[in-house]
Amino acid sequence: MLHQKKYAGEILKRFNMTECTPAITPMEVNLKLDKSLNEEEVDPTTFKQIVGSLRYLCNSRPDICFA
Repeated sequence: MLHQKKYAGEILKRFNMTECTPAITPMEVNLKLDKSLNEEEVDPTTFKQIVGSLRYLCNSRPDICFA
């Protein structure tokens, strides 16, 4: 099995998320999400980089694909 603990840690460091807290998955059923007016804008390039990094991680570790 391919281990990606180091890569996962690098993703957290790269996007300044080392202090983030884990979330319960799967998400609560019928949870209502609404857009906050006080949130800062998300940079589309950074968002794409995060998604791409996570997709690579999931593709190399199918056991975490549904987490």
